[in-house]
Amino acid sequence: MALLTNLTLNQTLLKNGTTFFSDKRTVVNDVMTWFTAFSCLATLVLNGILVTAIACRAELHTAFNLYIVNIAVTDICAGLTNMPGTILNGYHNRWPYNPLSCTILLAYGGTVFGAVNRYAHVLVTVNRFWAVTLPISYRQRHTKGVALALIAVTWIVVHVLCLPVIIRGRINVSPLDPNCWIDRSQQRFYSFVEELLCFTVPEVVIILMYAVILVKLFQREKQKHVKVTSHGMHVMVMQVPALAPESDTVKDHGSAAVAAGRSGGDRTPSSRRSKERVLAYLVIELLLCWTPNNVFYLLVASWAPFYWNTTFFAVQYFGQFLHSWVSPILCYLAMDGLRNGINRMFQRS
Repeated sequence: MALLTNLTLNQTLLKNGTTFFSDKRTVVNDVMTWFTAFSCLATLVLNGILVTAIACRAELHTAFNLYIVNIAVTDICAGLTNMPGTILNGYHNRWPYNPLSCTILLAYGGTVFGAVNRYAHVLVTVNRFWAVTLPISYRQRHTKGVALALIAVTWIVVHVLCLPVIIRGRINVSPLDPNCWIDRSQQRFYSFVEELLCFTVPEVVIILMYAVILVKLFQREKQKHVKVTSHGMHVMVMQVPALAPESDTVKDHGSAAVAAGRSGGDRTPSSRRSKERVLAYLVIELLLCWTPNNVFYLLVASWAPFYWNTTFFAVQYFGQFLHSWVSPILCYLAMDGLRNGINRMFQRS
């Protein structure tokens, strides 16, 4: 996403830094611009509702929900920078303002917030991976402080990786250039490494971890439900799971909320199922929305710098803006507690 986020269909950025520009508009170009405008509004509204609900409802103040808020906040940041910048760039078919605004809205907004969003999804996967593979350690050590620390580390790492490429790439672009782009011609190797670490590696990590999670959950279910033959009849017997499940029953709902906040919110089976469900939804989303983007830009960045396919570019473009406002919808559908909190918030308003 870092290379061509801000380019329209009539612009092609090559690996050597050359940009081809055309004033001719196309129907697809207009559709992309209006889709971005809709995505910007939907992203701000839907993610804003999600963040507000979690902030206002005490029972939603859990460590796990911090990761959900992190995803929503990065999408909101993109909705305030990259998306408006892309709308302006697409509408005018060139960057209409000064180079500094291009750097902030498109170069920084598109690259940094896109990468942070990917690592925000990684943290959700890491959380479930930790809970499933080391449940006792997770219940004892995973707190809101740990969640905030992990979130802060990802933001810092992404800035360390991305800012050198952005700053150097923008300095090398002439102030008179009508296009808003990052010149990577003098930093090809580092640029490729940055693209790989910030955009491709997160998806690979998520897929591999989720595969392990599915295996562990399957093993857990087999250990929970064992068929025993007795007098010719099959009886279902509950056995103690070898994975030491995270479900401690708490009679009082207020106490349950407090305990959930301390332990990451995995005190009840329904809470665990909600988190496993939201992870499944988000993994499917990233496979559909991220994969075309990663393949396209790795192709352009390294293997085939002169490659250009308008249809492929449009597909990955729509996917990248789609995921920003689909994510809060998936969280609402998957997480029972979050859905109830949002519903109560609207019922009282």
